[in-house]
Amino acid sequence: MPTPCDTSYGERHGLVEIAAASGLQPAQLRPYLTSLQRLGLLELDADAKGHTIGRDAFESARKLIGETGMMCFLSVWGTYGPVVVDIVRGREARHTEIHIGRSMPLARSALGCCFARMSAPPSCPTVV
Repeated sequence: MPTPCDTSYGERHGLVEIAAASGLQPAQLRPYLTSLQRLGLLELDADAKGHTIGRDAFESARKLIGETGMMCFLSVWGTYGPVVVDIVRGREARHTEIHIGRSMPLARSALGCCFARMSAPPSCPTVV
């Protein structure tokens, strides 16, 4: 069974599969998936009954890469902080130890600092 991070654009995963991989009950997970769909960051294929990372997430990453030339990490909030769910490579070749599925430190990474800055206060202290 894939982890919540074993996905890239085009791969489809059902609600039950995502719930099992994430440790959440389907009823708990559904509101999160619905919110991500409304933002265009997640897509649902009704025929295949599966979810995939939305085109808007990749378009935002490509736009950022166009402006900076650097690689971009797509991430979600996981059990222990931000988790990289996909990597969009930039124009410049870079070696990195960051891989899909890696939890990033909240206080010692740019990704963690972004989540800490943007998250609601109750979620950060449990991780820090």
